[in-house]
Amino acid sequence: MGKTMYSLFKGLSGGVSWGEVADPLASVAYPYWAMFVLFIFFTLFSVLNVVTGVFVDSAIQVAQRDRSVLMDKMVKSQKATTQHLLHLLEEIDEDGSGFISTEELAEAMHNPNVMSYFRALQVETRDVSQLVFLLDKDQDGTIDIVEFVDGLLQLKGEAKSFD
Repeated sequence: MGKTMYSLFKGLSGGVSWGEVADPLASVAYPYWAMFVLFIFFTLFSVLNVVTGVFVDSAIQVAQRDRSVLMDKMVKSQKATTQHLLHLLEEIDEDGSGFISTEELAEAMHNPNVMSYFRALQVETRDVSQLVFLLDKDQDGTIDIVEFVDGLLQLKGEAKSFD
């Protein structure tokens, strides 16, 4: 019995080719040969299945973690951008009304800090009236907090800049 278990171990672990162990068995008793081949087959594929399953599960967990991290970064970035836009609104809104008029925006475009922030958002602001038109959703001639923040978040980026 000891040699049998040793032969099984060697055949399974690659210590000896399983064919070298199986061939003599086939000449002695075919049913033992068939059991040995089936044992090798199911054991190898079971182990391969488990190893593959562990690897795939690990890869899925890493990908899920990456998605979560990416989503967290996007949310934090959007919150930070919103805060910066609110500070920018306060800087542009000279009369403290909470609304930006076309005149206030035109005046603010001469301020290097304001211009730098628009450039950082990748929003080109050559034509103030066009910017007001894009930001003023209700077309009342003033830009409120929601219109300012939402509008600039939508315009932000290279593909969304305008001339």
